[in-house]
Amino acid sequence: MCLGVALLGLLTTVSICLILRGVEEHNVREAFQDIADERITSLETSIRLSVHDLVAIRSHFDSSGTISRQNFQNFTAPLLAENEAVQAFEWIPQVSTDQRAAYIEAAHKDGFPTFDFKEFSPHGASPSSFDRSNYFPIYFVEPYAGNERALGYDVGSNAIRRAALESAAGSGSATGTSRILLVQDLEHQYAV
Repeated sequence: MCLGVALLGLLTTVSICLILRGVEEHNVREAFQDIADERITSLETSIRLSVHDLVAIRSHFDSSGTISRQNFQNFTAPLLAENEAVQAFEWIPQVSTDQRAAYIEAAHKDGFPTFDFKEFSPHGASPSSFDRSNYFPIYFVEPYAGNERALGYDVGSNAIRRAALESAAGSGSATGTSRILLVQDLEHQYAV
Protein backbone atom coordinates (compact mmCIF):
# COMPACT_ATOMS: atom_id res chain seq x y z
CA MET A 1 0.00 0.00 0.00
CA CYS A 2 2.79 2.43 0.89
CA LEU A 3 4.57 1.47 -2.28
CA GLY A 4 1.41 2.20 -4.29
CA VAL A 5 0.99 5.61 -2.69
CA ALA A 6 4.69 6.39 -3.31
CA LEU A 7 4.39 5.35 -6.96
CA LEU A 8 1.23 7.45 -7.36
CA GLY A 9 3.02 10.42 -5.80
CA LEU A 10 6.01 9.91 -8.07
CA LEU A 11 3.81 9.65 -11.20
CA THR A 12 1.91 12.77 -10.16
CA THR A 13 5.17 14.68 -9.61
CA VAL A 14 6.59 13.54 -12.96
CA SER A 15 3.32 14.45 -14.75
CA ILE A 16 3.24 17.90 -13.15
CA CYS A 17 6.92 18.46 -14.08
CA LEU A 18 6.29 17.46 -17.71
CA ILE A 19 3.23 19.70 -17.94
CA LEU A 20 5.13 22.66 -16.42
CA ARG A 21 8.08 22.00 -18.72
CA GLY A 22 5.78 22.03 -21.74
CA VAL A 23 4.17 25.27 -20.58
CA GLU A 24 7.61 26.85 -20.03
CA GLU A 25 8.84 25.74 -23.49
CA HIS A 26 5.70 27.21 -25.03
CA ASN A 27 6.24 30.51 -23.18
CA VAL A 28 9.90 30.65 -24.26
CA ARG A 29 8.94 29.97 -27.88
CA GLU A 30 6.27 32.68 -27.77
CA ALA A 31 8.68 35.19 -26.19
CA PHE A 32 11.31 34.37 -28.82
CA GLN A 33 8.76 34.78 -31.63
CA ASP A 34 7.63 38.14 -30.21
CA ILE A 35 11.24 39.39 -30.08
CA ALA A 36 11.93 38.04 -33.59
CA ASP A 37 8.79 39.74 -34.95
CA GLU A 38 9.87 43.01 -33.32
CA ARG A 39 13.33 42.76 -34.90
CA ILE A 40 11.89 41.95 -38.32
CA THR A 41 9.55 44.94 -38.14
CA SER A 42 12.42 47.18 -37.04
CA LEU A 43 14.64 45.92 -39.88
CA GLU A 44 11.86 46.39 -42.46
CA THR A 45 11.29 49.95 -41.22
CA SER A 46 15.02 50.68 -41.36
CA ILE A 47 15.31 49.35 -44.92
CA ARG A 48 12.24 51.31 -46.02
CA LEU A 49 13.69 54.53 -44.53
CA SER A 50 17.06 53.91 -46.20
CA VAL A 51 15.44 53.30 -49.59
CA HIS A 52 13.38 56.47 -49.11
CA ASP A 53 16.59 58.42 -48.40
CA LEU A 54 18.27 57.00 -51.51
CA VAL A 55 15.27 57.93 -53.66
CA ALA A 56 15.41 61.47 -52.22
CA ILE A 57 19.12 61.74 -53.05
CA ARG A 58 18.52 60.45 -56.58
CA SER A 59 15.66 62.92 -57.09
CA HIS A 60 17.87 65.74 -55.85
CA PHE A 61 20.58 64.79 -58.35
CA ASP A 62 18.09 64.38 -61.19
CA SER A 63 16.55 67.78 -60.58
CA SER A 64 19.70 69.75 -59.79
CA GLY A 65 22.03 69.12 -62.70
CA THR A 66 25.55 69.50 -61.33
CA ILE A 67 26.06 68.67 -57.67
CA SER A 68 29.05 69.89 -55.67
CA ARG A 69 30.58 68.08 -52.72
CA GLN A 70 29.24 70.81 -50.43
CA ASN A 71 25.74 70.44 -51.90
CA PHE A 72 25.90 66.68 -51.40
CA GLN A 73 27.02 67.14 -47.81
CA ASN A 74 24.28 69.70 -47.09
CA PHE A 75 21.59 67.45 -48.57
CA THR A 76 22.68 64.20 -46.89
CA ALA A 77 23.53 65.55 -43.40
CA PRO A 78 19.90 65.70 -42.19
CA LEU A 79 19.19 62.28 -43.69
CA LEU A 80 22.15 60.78 -41.83
CA ALA A 81 21.02 62.44 -38.60
CA GLU A 82 17.64 60.70 -38.83
CA ASN A 83 18.78 57.28 -40.06
CA GLU A 84 21.15 55.51 -37.70
CA ALA A 85 21.23 52.40 -39.90
CA VAL A 86 23.28 54.22 -42.56
CA GLN A 87 27.02 54.60 -42.01
CA ALA A 88 27.48 56.84 -45.05
CA PHE A 89 25.82 57.95 -48.25
CA GLU A 90 27.89 57.77 -51.42
CA TRP A 91 27.51 59.06 -54.93
CA ILE A 92 28.89 56.56 -57.41
CA PRO A 93 28.80 57.73 -61.04
CA GLN A 94 29.38 55.46 -64.00
CA VAL A 95 32.59 56.80 -65.56
CA SER A 96 33.92 55.75 -68.95
CA THR A 97 37.64 55.42 -69.63
CA ASP A 98 37.48 58.69 -71.59
CA GLN A 99 35.96 60.53 -68.59
CA ARG A 100 38.31 59.11 -65.94
CA ALA A 101 41.01 61.80 -66.17
CA ALA A 102 38.43 64.61 -65.91
CA TYR A 103 36.88 63.08 -62.76
CA ILE A 104 40.30 62.66 -61.16
CA GLU A 105 41.29 66.23 -62.02
CA ALA A 106 38.01 67.61 -60.63
CA ALA A 107 38.53 65.71 -57.37
CA HIS A 108 42.05 67.14 -57.10
CA LYS A 109 40.59 70.65 -57.54
CA ASP A 110 38.01 69.85 -54.82
CA GLY A 111 40.85 69.35 -52.34
CA PHE A 112 41.67 65.66 -52.76
CA PRO A 113 45.16 65.75 -54.33
CA THR A 114 45.72 61.99 -54.08
CA PHE A 115 42.30 60.99 -55.42
CA ASP A 116 42.36 58.15 -57.95
CA PHE A 117 40.11 55.24 -58.85
CA LYS A 118 41.23 52.24 -56.82
CA GLU A 119 40.54 48.62 -56.04
CA PHE A 120 41.29 46.75 -52.85
CA SER A 121 43.02 43.40 -52.86
CA PRO A 122 42.02 40.75 -50.33
CA HIS A 123 45.17 41.75 -48.42
CA GLY A 124 44.04 45.36 -48.05
CA ALA A 125 46.42 47.04 -50.50
CA SER A 126 44.88 49.71 -52.71
CA PRO A 127 46.47 49.76 -56.15
CA SER A 128 45.08 52.04 -58.85
CA SER A 129 42.03 50.60 -60.53
CA PHE A 130 42.79 48.44 -63.57
CA ASP A 131 41.90 49.63 -67.06
CA ARG A 132 38.27 48.89 -67.91
CA SER A 133 35.73 50.47 -70.20
CA ASN A 134 33.60 51.66 -67.24
CA TYR A 135 34.30 52.48 -63.62
CA PHE A 136 31.99 53.09 -60.65
CA PRO A 137 34.11 55.13 -58.23
CA ILE A 138 32.82 56.41 -54.92
CA TYR A 139 33.07 60.07 -55.84
CA PHE A 140 31.24 61.71 -52.91
CA VAL A 141 30.96 60.18 -49.44
CA GLU A 142 29.22 61.69 -46.44
CA PRO A 143 30.18 61.82 -43.75
CA TYR A 144 33.72 61.94 -45.06
CA ALA A 145 35.27 61.55 -41.59
CA GLY A 146 35.62 57.86 -40.91
CA ASN A 147 34.94 56.92 -44.53
CA GLU A 148 38.03 58.43 -46.17
CA ARG A 149 39.25 55.06 -47.39
CA ALA A 150 36.10 54.60 -49.50
CA LEU A 151 36.66 57.72 -51.61
CA GLY A 152 37.78 56.62 -55.09
CA TYR A 153 37.00 52.94 -54.53
CA ASP A 154 35.78 51.44 -57.80
CA VAL A 155 32.65 49.60 -56.68
CA GLY A 156 32.58 47.85 -60.06
CA SER A 157 35.81 46.04 -59.17
CA ASN A 158 33.88 43.78 -56.76
CA ALA A 159 31.84 41.01 -58.42
CA ILE A 160 28.88 41.19 -55.98
CA ARG A 161 28.62 44.97 -56.24
CA ARG A 162 29.13 44.95 -60.02
CA ALA A 163 26.26 42.46 -60.44
CA ALA A 164 23.96 44.76 -58.43
CA LEU A 165 25.06 47.78 -60.48
CA GLU A 166 24.41 45.96 -63.75
CA SER A 167 21.03 44.73 -62.51
CA ALA A 168 20.02 48.25 -61.42
CA ALA A 169 21.23 49.75 -64.70
CA GLY A 170 19.37 47.11 -66.72
CA SER A 171 16.10 47.32 -64.79
CA GLY A 172 16.10 50.96 -63.74
CA SER A 173 15.09 49.79 -60.26
CA ALA A 174 16.85 49.82 -56.92
CA THR A 175 18.85 46.67 -56.32
CA GLY A 176 20.41 45.28 -53.17
CA THR A 177 23.44 43.09 -52.66
CA SER A 178 24.04 40.12 -50.49
CA ARG A 179 26.31 40.73 -47.50
CA ILE A 180 29.44 42.68 -48.48
CA LEU A 181 32.46 43.91 -46.56
CA LEU A 182 32.70 47.69 -46.28
CA VAL A 183 35.94 48.95 -47.81
CA GLN A 184 36.24 51.82 -45.36
CA ASP A 185 35.98 49.58 -42.33
CA LEU A 186 39.14 47.77 -41.34
CA GLU A 187 37.30 45.78 -38.64
CA HIS A 188 35.42 43.63 -41.17
CA GLN A 189 32.02 45.28 -40.85
CA TYR A 190 29.44 43.85 -43.19
CA ALA A 191 26.63 45.68 -44.92
CA VAL A 192 24.25 45.41 -47.89
